Amino acid sequence: GERSQGQLVRFDESIVSGTSIADLHYALTHRFLTGDAARESPPGISDSTDILRKLRIVGDDEDGNARLTLSGVLLCTPKPQR
Repeated sequence: GERSQGQLVRFDESIVSGTSIADLHYALTHRFLTGDAARESPPGISDSTDILRKLRIVGDDEDGNARLTLSGVLLCTPKPQR
């Protein structure tokens, strides 16, 4: 896929339709957070969406909904095969 700015999207940054931030597993995601975001207890993940976007774990679909990327699914969900 391609981003609207003309930048190529890497395969691992592809948006996985049907996913949401609620699919992130706290313990698996927590290791990528630092500072205040890491000290929060669940469900602090939703407050860390900007950090997760910068890490390409979360991205926005064409409608602007936060979805997991392929990397996010593989690294931050307990059963990525689902």
